[in-house]
Amino acid sequence: MKSRLLRVSEHTAISLILAAFIALGVVYSLSTPLLEGPDEMWHYPYVKYIADGRGLPRQSETGEKSEFHQPPLYYALGALVSFPVSSDDLDALMERNPYWGYEARAPGADNKNIFVHTDRENPPYTGAVLAIRLVRWLSVLLGALTVLGTYLVGREAFPDRHHVAAGAAALIAFTPQFLYLSGTVNNDNLTAALCTLAVWLLAGLLNGKASTARLLALGGVIGLALLTKWTALALLPLAGLVLLYRAYRARSWQLLWHEGWLVLGVALLLSGWWFARGQILYGDPLGIGTKMQIFPPRNPVPTWRDLIRELPRKEVSFWACFGWENVYADPWVYTVLRAFTYVGLLGLAAFAMRQWRHRHKLRLWPHLALLAAWFLLVATAFVRWMIYTEAAVGRHLFPAMSSIMLLLLWGWSWFWPPRRARVLTCLLASALFLLAAVTPFRYIRPVYAPPPRFPTTAAAGIAQPWALSLGGQVRLIGAEIAPESVSPGETLYVTLYWEVLRVPDRNYSVFVHVVDQDGMVAQRDSYPGLGRYPTRRWRLGEIIKDMYPVRIPATARTPAQARVLAGMYLLENMARLPVASDGLAPPYADDAIEVGWVELLSAVAASE
Repeated sequence: MKSRLLRVSEHTAISLILAAFIALGVVYSLSTPLLEGPDEMWHYPYVKYIADGRGLPRQSETGEKSEFHQPPLYYALGALVSFPVSSDDLDALMERNPYWGYEARAPGADNKNIFVHTDRENPPYTGAVLAIRLVRWLSVLLGALTVLGTYLVGREAFPDRHHVAAGAAALIAFTPQFLYLSGTVNNDNLTAALCTLAVWLLAGLLNGKASTARLLALGGVIGLALLTKWTALALLPLAGLVLLYRAYRARSWQLLWHEGWLVLGVALLLSGWWFARGQILYGDPLGIGTKMQIFPPRNPVPTWRDLIRELPRKEVSFWACFGWENVYADPWVYTVLRAFTYVGLLGLAAFAMRQWRHRHKLRLWPHLALLAAWFLLVATAFVRWMIYTEAAVGRHLFPAMSSIMLLLLWGWSWFWPPRRARVLTCLLASALFLLAAVTPFRYIRPVYAPPPRFPTTAAAGIAQPWALSLGGQVRLIGAEIAPESVSPGETLYVTLYWEVLRVPDRNYSVFVHVVDQDGMVAQRDSYPGLGRYPTRRWRLGEIIKDMYPVRIPATARTPAQARVLAGMYLLENMARLPVASDGLAPPYADDAIEVGWVELLSAVAASE
């Protein structure tokens, strides 16, 4: 009875971690607008293709980007959970934001959304919205499987320090980037889960758990991983190393032959057809040649110095970088996470040096070597991907997430007595949990949220509203310009207050021009709300506070006085909405409104 209670107590931590992860994963999923996850606009159509009963797609031969080159298992699972829901209205969710990508890596909320989002994404969910959300929630469960798998790996690798297993599982569960990815449609979620389970089975082999069932399970997991993503190919040499080590310890090459064919045979039995299909369709088991026509390699090929310069950005995208690698946390967050990584690495180095001096204490080395070897194999594939494309990002290391977190946590805690090590682990996990809980509300949701809206002019803080109608649909009732003087290279902020007279049936663009006596100095164009609140979403009678940053180019002529003009136009034909006044109004032309003046200062004047 006592041993049963002990087992329950030991597993309480992982149960709580899994519950917290699933809850947070759903929050992250709901905080990210549909199709704004990394490559989600290509991943979900693959799911839909299978769900529609069209079989497996072929890679595009027209150069159109897609994920159709990927192995199909994740997409088949997504189709299995979503096929009862019709997603024929998917195209309605894929209206592009034409201003996406403006200063993509700059902080703030400036046109971070690649698509225009509408209220159709709100509950109750139907059609493609419901189908995508179902697949996203499947991804959350797959993320939970990675967390559980990490716990199991830790139990095998550190049997005397169970807090390492639970602690590493918590660190994965509360890594903001892992939570974010787990809330999107992306095959990396299944890849990470299956690779983690494979490492768990291999860790068990190192502990002598070499039943036929475990070997068959290992082959099955590797086979399924090979049907998910090419990264899983690295599992083959990893399994080979473990089986070779076992054969060496047993002094039996027959054991290597027997176990190797069990594992490899099952893996090929499950996945071999996919590689045969690639050979038949593309003359290449992996279809790499066809993929390279769609995703051409970097040109010129980066040098090692180039790759080293890119590493800080890859590190950021491993921990907390959202959207299409264009939504960031505060800089201090990365500083703290970097410190956590470096301390863990220093701790590992100190452990290695200590063990080298005391060579009789080598009981943990086989498992540490397994974890390190798996990380190095995935990291090698990652570097090769960096050489091929700039699209290599931190999430491509997630198949080795269990190894990374177990090694880092061991580096932090090995030299502490078990009681203090448990306290330290709890503190680290709690700190990361707080960051994970805050992230959706502090960093993700604000960049996609509409601008401030008010019911009346008084609520908007406008004492004497203007009365300038644009096309009879909206009225400009006020404007603010700050600062009143700027120098070349600085940013001018222009805030426009719109009142909705009639909900527009088209998405109009807003322009803000800074014009001096010689012509255009600077301009800025965007959908309202910096892409977050297009005019078709506007509601009758509301007042919208719409702010635009306008960067003054370094080549601007100074000193000078410049007018600030604003208006609306239809991007398809560049036709501006006509302006008419029915009350108090600043100067205006037929299609532009003078909302104020700004003084352009020379660099010398600005410094005085």
